[in-house]
Amino acid sequence: MTNPDNLNRKSLVAAVNALLFSMIIAGTLAKYFVLEGANPPRIGAILAIILGLNGFYLQRGGSPKKAAQLIVIALYVGFTAAGAKTGGFNSPIIYVAPILPVLSVLLLDSSVGLIGLLAIILSLLVVAFAQYFGLTDSILLSETGVLITNFSVLLCSCLVTSWIVWDFARKSNEFAEENLRNANTDFLTGLANRRKITKTLEEEVRRAGRSGGWLSLILIDVDHFKRYNDSNGHRAGDECLVMVANVITSFAMRSVDVAGRFGGDEFILILPNTDSSSACDIADKIRRQMQNRKSPVGFSDQLSLTLGVVSLAGEAIESPEGTIQLADRALYHGKAQGGDCVVNTLFDAQTGLPSFECQ
Repeated sequence: MTNPDNLNRKSLVAAVNALLFSMIIAGTLAKYFVLEGANPPRIGAILAIILGLNGFYLQRGGSPKKAAQLIVIALYVGFTAAGAKTGGFNSPIIYVAPILPVLSVLLLDSSVGLIGLLAIILSLLVVAFAQYFGLTDSILLSETGVLITNFSVLLCSCLVTSWIVWDFARKSNEFAEENLRNANTDFLTGLANRRKITKTLEEEVRRAGRSGGWLSLILIDVDHFKRYNDSNGHRAGDECLVMVANVITSFAMRSVDVAGRFGGDEFILILPNTDSSSACDIADKIRRQMQNRKSPVGFSDQLSLTLGVVSLAGEAIESPEGTIQLADRALYHGKAQGGDCVVNTLFDAQTGLPSFECQ
């Protein structure tokens, strides 16, 4: 199976190779026609041939890393030769110098940043010595030709630099978004982790307190999970947890509903704007859906769930922690009754004290 990262890298290298090839071809032809064949641009022609063959190599399934290395080496050698050959620091090609180390990092990796910097310094020193000792050729272009050439080279440098910065910013944003998802997601099940659950519950408690609306929690525990895990191994246990997570997720149907792994074999479903009757109905559907599922491996007892439900509205919600404690008490009341049941939290109309009822 092809690695997506390799495909992205190959696409990037191919795009850079094609862009540079087009720029060099355009510049070489422009110089040739402006000079009317005098002092033909051999260096540009050689670079165009190298990049053209490199593009063909990539299309034939060649290594993106080797193709990138060839691009970088060709650019540094071509820059040094062109700078030393055509006017030294008076040559428009000198404006390309700042983007070469950045392009090296983009095509290869950050470890070549220092090497790229040292390489461009060396190239500039070679060009400086060549100009100092009179080894460079004079520029044969007219004043207008020099102006057009300088404009073209600077424009290309700006385009390439802008593209590099844009690509870097895009990758940085993708990396930050991925880190945020990983920070809020349970690795095994893909559900919200404890951190995300706590944050979401705090937000929903505040929202319900302001609006006076309902907030329901369903705390879910896999019955006899330790015995299942010990009998069938941790891998089978993980598969079981993933199966339970999939069942719970199927009932988090609204964008505001949050399904999470509370810890171990305990899960939680946060249901804003959901009253007690609706929450118990959802909990019972989850329990019955689990009864219809077969365990990942053979098990003498059918896997089942015990679910503790608590529903509160407005100012009756004292705190996120207190709400979870009520759901936890309902859950363990169900465990004491043998499990495989939904336990609802009821409140005395006069005292406000909770009691628990298996449904």
